[in-house]
Parts: sequence; structure tokens; C-alpha cells
Amino acid sequence: MLVILLLAMIAKDAAHIGDPYIMRGFAQGLCLVVGMTWVLMNANIALLKRYWPVFGYLLISLVSGLLSPRMGYALIQTASLAAVLFFAIAYFESQSKKPGDSSNLYFNTTVIAYTIVCVISILLIKLDYSIVYSRVGDWSDLKFGVRFRGLYPAPGMMGAASGLLIGFVLFREGKWWWRGLALASGLTCLALTQSRTFWVAAFATSIFIWWIYKPQARKLLVAVTLGVGVMVGSIWILGVSVDTAGVEKTARIGSLSNLSGRLVLWEEVIESFSKSPFIGYGTTIG
Repeated sequence: MLVILLLAMIAKDAAHIGDPYIMRGFAQGLCLVVGMTWVLMNANIALLKRYWPVFGYLLISLVSGLLSPRMGYALIQTASLAAVLFFAIAYFESQSKKPGDSSNLYFNTTVIAYTIVCVISILLIKLDYSIVYSRVGDWSDLKFGVRFRGLYPAPGMMGAASGLLIGFVLFREGKWWWRGLALASGLTCLALTQSRTFWVAAFATSIFIWWIYKPQARKLLVAVTLGVGVMVGSIWILGVSVDTAGVEKTARIGSLSNLSGRLVLWEEVIESFSKSPFIGYGTTIG
């Protein structure tokens, strides 16, 4: 049952079967029912003590949604968030009660599913460009551009999926051939999304986890970091001319001044928060 739910959560956005919102509602509805049922059947004081901030946040989101000018949209977002949180709580709590490590099946299912999504996304670049690339914009005055989104509705979602795939592959054991395929497809899709947020997140978390759990690799990490620093410093000191046009286009340097519209959004959020600091306007709504 859990494997089916995992596949449904991935397929809801990547399968391109019918209306994506119907798929999303079906998949998240299943997760909400299963997760909430498990939590209600296993509710106790210990569970409440562990997750009271989560339950409190969901309650505030529900009240906020009821008072939102876009109540329907806000409540749907709250239900979507509740589906993910209740499902996660049910999964981790149920696994903690089982002897040994029973998570391999679920992790392997996730890795295989994300690898298939990434490989198909890469193949479709040649087969049908229009499916995996889309015109995107933001809340600023920057021009619209075309970015890689793979089988997902947005580049950020593809970035999140490929970043998760990279993490799963790097820090789990397995045969080199499938790990190599998964890692190569994940890195390729992550790079193509031009999503700086997920570039930094994938790099920083990989270094952090490697440093904590792979102490034997610390000397190598330090050596590589120093090597990159020396190389960059040498280029700057020697005044070597480097063509940065490709880098500027790939990293979308032109949108750094306002972080792809995030600064404008944050200004609106701060102003709105000052007017309603306790209840807000509905989850995900300014």
C-alpha cells in the first residue's frame, strides 16, 4: 500500500495523465486519508508531545484559510499540506516500531521512480522539446525566459525531484551501474533547470552530510575546496580573460538583483504580516 502511495505522489505531477489537479487531488487525498487514519488510531500523549508544533501549525493554517479572502484556494492548500505532514508522521512512526531497517523498499522505489522521470525528461529534449521546456516569468520586470521543467509543471519541481534523487543515490549503497545512471540523470536534470536554489541546496547538503558521516573523506573535501580557491584566486590575480556569457545565461545572472522576484514577494509578505501577524491570510497566500 505504501509503495502505491509513493508512486501516486510522484505520478500526480509527472505522469501527464488527464488534468494534473485531479491526479494531485486523488494522490494527496489517499495520503491524507491513510495518514490521518493512522494518526487518529494511534494517537496518544507521546505522539502529541512530539508533533504539537506541526498540529498547531495546521490548526492555524485552517483558521487562516477560513478567514482568507480566497478561502477555497487557501483551504485546498491547507489540505494539501496536511496530506504530506500526516502521511510523513504515519510513515516514520510506523517504521520506528518495526525491528531492523525496513525502509529499503521505499527508498529504492523512490529512486527508481525519480530515475525514470529524469531519464524520460532528458530523452524528450530531443523527441518533443515543448513538453519539457516552458516559458516562465516572475513578479519582477524581468523578461520571460524558457527553462527546463522535465515532466513536471515547473522548473523548481524538477529541481527538487532531481536534488532528492542525487541525495538518495550518494548516501545509499548499491551497484555502481544503477547508481551511476541515477546520479548522472539527476545531475543533468538539476543543471538544466537553472534553479540556483536547488543547486546550492544540493551542493551544501551533500558537503555537510559527507563531512558528518564520511570522516575519511574530509581531507579530500578540504583539498578540493582549497584547490578550487587557488584556481579562482590565480585567475583573478593573473587577470585571465574568461568568457562568462555561457555562465551568465545558465545561472540567470540578470535575475540575481531581486532573486527572481523573491525580494518583491518578501516585501509584500512582510507588509501583509504586519497587518495580520497571528492569523495571516491563508497558507501560501501573501
